[in-house]
Amino acid sequence: MKKLVHLADLHLGARLRDRDRLAEQALMLDWLCGLLAREQPDALALAGDLFDVYYPSASAQQLWFDFLARVRREGLAGHVVAVAGNHDSPSALGCAGRLLDLVGVSLLAGDAAPEREALRVPCADGGALAFAAIPFQREGALRTQGGGDAVAGFRAHAAAALAAARALAPDAPLVAVAHATLSGASFSDGESERARRAVGGVEAVPADAFAGADYVALGHLHVPQAVGGREAVRYAGSPLPMSFAEAASTKSVCVVEFAGGPGDAPAVRAEPVPDFRPLRLLSGSREETVAAARALAAEAPSGPAGAAWAALSVSAGEGSFAETCRLVRAALEGSGVELVAVSDDRAPDADASPSAAAALSVEDLRALTPERLAADRLAEPDLRLAADERAGLLALLREVAP
Repeated sequence: MKKLVHLADLHLGARLRDRDRLAEQALMLDWLCGLLAREQPDALALAGDLFDVYYPSASAQQLWFDFLARVRREGLAGHVVAVAGNHDSPSALGCAGRLLDLVGVSLLAGDAAPEREALRVPCADGGALAFAAIPFQREGALRTQGGGDAVAGFRAHAAAALAAARALAPDAPLVAVAHATLSGASFSDGESERARRAVGGVEAVPADAFAGADYVALGHLHVPQAVGGREAVRYAGSPLPMSFAEAASTKSVCVVEFAGGPGDAPAVRAEPVPDFRPLRLLSGSREETVAAARALAAEAPSGPAGAAWAALSVSAGEGSFAETCRLVRAALEGSGVELVAVSDDRAPDADASPSAAAALSVEDLRALTPERLAADRLAEPDLRLAADERAGLLALLREVAP
């Protein structure tokens, strides 16, 4: 039997509003190492968005390389296959590629020829797994391959990579690892995935673009899911919630077991990821959110990374937004729960008084950071920026921000 562990969208270095999440990310990687030690997979597949921005902090890079070093030093996986996502810099990731090859880590980044994305990974049972490891593809390259059609270009690229992988190991199960949006897949929300819909100019890739693969290990979307009812076509989802809208979702990692050869369906199970820091969304009217805040304060949930973080979304009712925020903060006082974000999500009131508008502005400014303001503006459709362009501009902002 051959075994694969599949995850994606680590987003190392990601922040939640203005809060650092490196402690959670370190705990998640430590938990993952424990899972790998128990499962002893032949391969670990990482399907893109390893980092949150093109130029991650030194601390985020340290987490990544410490994790890889531990996996190899302790023999936690026979081989590591990773691809770049749209949040990753091909040049920053690719510069370590040849060195990583020497220690059993295959990292595919950039617009490589499909034949270079084909891998044969030996397994403990004497057999092998074949991989077509397809990183994020730029729109220009896809249109060139598809005669001006980006979807046709993706199909052609994937087919060539899969054929090359099959040729390397004709009798082995074939795994496609890709960072893409598949038709029929579900998004978690409009905040954390607002900029993640199109990859390389492709809004949705048909699942049959991976025809011939025995398992398709996907990254890009944060909701763990089998696509189109096919258990072997999977998004692992992000191992940590990337926004408060994802707070209630169960995060998981996929463990895939191949008992047969090509054409035999693998067994797939989802291993739930622990809640390292509880996130809570307080949503509704003033009465509902204040009541929820009091209940949360009484519960005072915490995790290995610390006390819960909460967000307030006033989505119904009337009254001063600033007063609602004051009451919610008062309800949480002394509980250890931190209110890290507030928003008034009620429909705009054309008859609102100037004083009410002023109160809203003051309260919003308390929760606003330069990075959040820039991220919101860069995501506006009129700018027509690709996700990698937005990520690069935000990375530059972080470099120059005091």
